[in-house]
Amino acid sequence: MKSWIWAAILAIGIIIGVIGYQLLIPIILPSIQQTFEYIDKTAATENAFGKPFSLMIIIFLKNLSVALICFITAKWSKGFIPGFIMLMNGMVIGMLGVLVTNSGMPVMSFIMGVLPHGIVELPALFLATAIGMFGISQESWRTASIPFLMLLVAAGIESYITPLLM
Repeated sequence: MKSWIWAAILAIGIIIGVIGYQLLIPIILPSIQQTFEYIDKTAATENAFGKPFSLMIIIFLKNLSVALICFITAKWSKGFIPGFIMLMNGMVIGMLGVLVTNSGMPVMSFIMGVLPHGIVELPALFLATAIGMFGISQESWRTASIPFLMLLVAAGIESYITPLLM
C-alpha cells in the first residue's frame, strides 16, 4: 500500500466529518466528552511538573496506544484497522472543526489549535502504520521508536504550545 493512502483516508474522514457532523454528533461526541472529562480530572492532579506535563503524558499515552494498534495490526489486517483509525480521526477533526466554528471560534483559531501538533502527530501515525505493514520484527520495533518519539514531541506541543495559540 502506498504511504500517501493514510493521509488520503484521513482527508476523506475530515470531509465526512464536515459534511455529516450532525449525524455524527450523537455517535462520536459522548466519547469525546468522556475523554476530555478524564483528561481534565487526571491532568488537574497536582504534581512536581505541573498540569501541562500531566496533560502531555496523558496525550502521549493515548496517541501511543493508537500508534501501537496501527503498527501491530497493519500487516495482518492488510491496513484495514489503521485505515479505519485514520478515517475516524479525520471524522472527529472535521466534526469538531464544524462544532467549534459554529460556536463562534474563528476557523484560523481552530486550525492553529490543530496544526502545530498535527504536523508531527499525524505523520507519526502514518509512519507507524507504514512500518507495521512490513511486519513485526526486532528491526521494525527499533524503527517504530522514531514515530513513537514523534508522538512525545507532538504531545509536548499540544500541551505547552497549543494553549498559547488558541
